[in-house]
Amino acid sequence: MSEQNNKDNVAEMSEIKEKKRLFAETSVSSNATNYAFSPVKYSVDNIIQLLEDPQKNAASLQEVSLWLYYNSGIYYRLINNFAGMNRYDMYLFPSTISKFAKGGKKKNTNADKLLKEYLDIAQSVEKLSHKSNFRTIGTNLMITGEVYLYKVEDNSGVIIKEIPSNICKICKVINDGLYKYSINMSKLGTEALYNMMPKGIQQLYDKHTAGSIPPEGYSENNYAIIEDKEAVCLSMNQFIGTKSVPPMCFIFPSIVRLMEEEENEVAENKANNLKLIHMKYPVDNEGESLLDEEIIRKAHNSAKANLPMGVAINTNCLELTTHTLQRTSNVQASNRQTLTELVYNNAGVNSELFNGNNSNNQAILSGLVADEIIADTLNNLFENYVKYDIKTKKKNALWLPRFVRNTRYNEDTMEEQAYKGATVGLSRMKYLATQHYSPLEAISVLEFETENGIDDLFVPLATAYTQSAEGAEDNGRPKASDSDSGKQISDNQDSTK
Repeated sequence: MSEQNNKDNVAEMSEIKEKKRLFAETSVSSNATNYAFSPVKYSVDNIIQLLEDPQKNAASLQEVSLWLYYNSGIYYRLINNFAGMNRYDMYLFPSTISKFAKGGKKKNTNADKLLKEYLDIAQSVEKLSHKSNFRTIGTNLMITGEVYLYKVEDNSGVIIKEIPSNICKICKVINDGLYKYSINMSKLGTEALYNMMPKGIQQLYDKHTAGSIPPEGYSENNYAIIEDKEAVCLSMNQFIGTKSVPPMCFIFPSIVRLMEEEENEVAENKANNLKLIHMKYPVDNEGESLLDEEIIRKAHNSAKANLPMGVAINTNCLELTTHTLQRTSNVQASNRQTLTELVYNNAGVNSELFNGNNSNNQAILSGLVADEIIADTLNNLFENYVKYDIKTKKKNALWLPRFVRNTRYNEDTMEEQAYKGATVGLSRMKYLATQHYSPLEAISVLEFETENGIDDLFVPLATAYTQSAEGAEDNGRPKASDSDSGKQISDNQDSTK
């Protein structure tokens, strides 16, 4: 019997201990939100591993770049700055004059032909809407390092479609920065993706499903080569395989470190605002509660029910000690500023360009030299693309495009240089390009104003710079021999009759 009593006592004690354990686990209650740090999607270690072999991990780095573009304000501004720096002003120049000159003398009889072809090519370029299209395409080039284009053209205009990068690969070189590409036919099985494709790619997919594409029509398994002239890949990389690497991937670790620092700041600031109420119940010398457990629970729940957001309550018999590990706001701001400057420095950009503290304009302008290297790369790519587009329509085109290397930072200087050049006999078309005229607008304005005598309607006012040497003799004070000013006026009037 005593043995049974001992078993009962042990069971009762175990039950009491379990109840106390459960109460201890549930004795902390709050109306506060979750203050735990939420890490960014890509860690610094992950990115560093990808950068050890960027070509192999090009597709993953493109995913990181796209995610950073929509989640990092600094990266977003950097990409848009580089992509939107160019003005993409263009003029046409004659690729050859051999057909229009002989023995150093121009063949005037062919002047109309030269003008006609200029107008044909200028109209073709106009349909590209290149300024707006190239800024959009340039943004994607800066994000992924590559774009896969398919031009759709009819009598009404041109649409330059971008094919998703994750289903395409580079397979052939066209010329500097331009490539042919293949597309993964197995990814086009969904109706939605098939319907968004240009007709030429849809027809290629139909041939693939019918098994009518020869083996040489594939660059690798399921990747069918798009031979259409309208299909072109542009790449920012000089040495590439089948995929391109984002041109700004080297700053990814710095940006992620900055994002983590900002996340830590938010978590710390929230934690600093959290209030904790400690409710301590009395115990005897043996550590047993002097209050019934049910009373303690009701008191805890009653206090909990009236807590505002951001306040927690803890109920136990223990002494509560608080230890503060947070950094001061000055330390936080300093760390964030250091990491921010590191990002801009690694990108080769003066941070004052974005923060509005333009304390040293010369330093900013000097820093833009490095930025314009990227701008020039984009200019070269798009210039080659327009040349390619023209030559696919007219193999021996007499007019080819030339982009003025002007950006929103140097356009005043470029305009001044073009103007001075025009005054000494250099290209007037280049000057009009710096005024943001397209090739078609430039020739149309010049033709209209010439044919309609606009120059005769707008006569420049006489200035010290426009007066002739003959006119200068009649200016200024009268000569000493002309004592009768009235007589002088009368003589002048008579001379005009």
